[in-house]
Amino acid sequence: MVSSRARSQAALMPKPQLTGRVLLIEDARDVRTVIARLLAFNCAEVIECASGEDGLAAIREATPDLAIIDLGLPGISGFETLRAIRTDGHDFPCLALSGESTVANHTRWLELDGQGFVRKPVARRALEGHLRRWLEPMDKQTSATASLQSRFVSSMVESTSALREAVKRRDLDRVMEIAHRMKGTCGAFRASELSSAAARVLHCVEADSGESERLDKAFAEVAEAVARLAAQ
Repeated sequence: MVSSRARSQAALMPKPQLTGRVLLIEDARDVRTVIARLLAFNCAEVIECASGEDGLAAIREATPDLAIIDLGLPGISGFETLRAIRTDGHDFPCLALSGESTVANHTRWLELDGQGFVRKPVARRALEGHLRRWLEPMDKQTSATASLQSRFVSSMVESTSALREAVKRRDLDRVMEIAHRMKGTCGAFRASELSSAAARVLHCVEADSGESERLDKAFAEVAEAVARLAAQ
């Protein structure tokens, strides 16, 4: 069931700095309570759920602006929950919640069109950084505290999602456009691994006209490089 406790708690908190509705899916009650309180300090509305099934039901009632989903849920996992959200056509950002912040988990989350990773135990400042990245400030202006590096990582995550779709469709012009943009942006942030991976995608299209196996492998390298950036 969707909990209303976070809504009542939020009324006792200082005025939130960010707009939007955040859906928190976490089965451990104590962990969920702590994170919900942290969220309520920052966000206009927080909805708590204890399972992926409850989370999907909550989304049918009211679409959130951001979801934070534990990977180790009972019933359907966090990965399966994200897959169901995307299958249903929702495109709001979804953050993974886990104590296992591995490259493999980051990569799989990105491949399912997830947008970020929140480590357990959750640090207040790290969580606030994620929220500022994906939610609008109350004054609708860009948050001055959002670092250039954070925005760079966010843009690379979004570009990876767009690149994945272009690769699936074998839209080679779009693949070239996205990979070229990613490679050019990397230089300013010294993201050499990602720059090299994007260059391999470009080379694959130019040399092989998008030969399927090589292009898929080149994209996987891009996704892994972005996952490592997000895990830092």
